[in-house]
Amino acid sequence: IQRANLDGNLTRIAMAKMLSYYAINVLWKTPNTAKWTPKFNDVASKQNADYDNAVTLSYQLWIMWQWISNFRPNDLVTRAEFATALSRMLYSTSDGYDKYYSTHINILRQKWIISNTTPSMIEHRWYVMLMLMRSAM
Repeated sequence: IQRANLDGNLTRIAMAKMLSYYAINVLWKTPNTAKWTPKFNDVASKQNADYDNAVTLSYQLWIMWQWISNFRPNDLVTRAEFATALSRMLYSTSDGYDKYYSTHINILRQKWIISNTTPSMIEHRWYVMLMLMRSAM
């Protein structure tokens, strides 16, 4: 548990790994390995491999960040970003009209998956684990 750094902030590459494994092991989704996988300018092959190819998996599972050239693997994840990825993955929720994350945060709040709806909040690993557990119930 200490090695998992559950009190630590969540980076985008760590989120890619968590959500990819959740999609495969809980939601029983299968990566589309026939899908062409882009090379992001800011993700080295070694970094991707260090995270069990999470960048590639998240792309093949259609979880994270299509049509971009920079993945921003070391950037911290906000509640808005996490809620958007989780909501799309669970419910195929469309983006909001006012702000892209509004519909995602609202549906997760309505389903009792999240309680704090502050979009700019930096995600912690522990909160993400809790939300994933709630969404699996």
